[in-house]
Amino acid sequence: MKERTISKILNGLVIAGIILTILALIGTPLSLTALLKSSKMKLSVLNMEWILTACIYVCAVPYLIALFKLKKICKLLTSENSFSPIISKEFQVLAICAFTEAVFFILSNLFLYVVLDFYLYAMTIVPIIIMIFVAVTAGFLFLIMSIIFKRAAEIKEENDLTF
Repeated sequence: MKERTISKILNGLVIAGIILTILALIGTPLSLTALLKSSKMKLSVLNMEWILTACIYVCAVPYLIALFKLKKICKLLTSENSFSPIISKEFQVLAICAFTEAVFFILSNLFLYVVLDFYLYAMTIVPIIIMIFVAVTAGFLFLIMSIIFKRAAEIKEENDLTF
């Protein structure tokens, strides 16, 4: 009974994360346009809000893929066969998504710095470093989890063959 409650809570949190992310991505162009027009900045680049929106969407793609893979992992972990090789492969996909997110984030920030000369302020460097550190750390964590689940699936398979 307790495991069912935990799995329902975990599944609900992942679904809430997916819904909130999609709503935030839908509202991004509107909020960026309003922010840039109300800030009274001289727009050196035509349609700057669309460039910013495109960079946000490019960075959001691996994140959304990772959220859907996490939902699949939650479903597999709560099933009868929680130590299957499929989970190991899903964790590898999550690791690839995390590393891709870090690379896309670095490239989009460099692109924005080159195109929009004002983007790189001292107060934006620290969050950029933290975001990249978190993405790379999560990627390595997912790789380690992949190895652990692969080894657990091998042990379970050996154990099932001996009985």
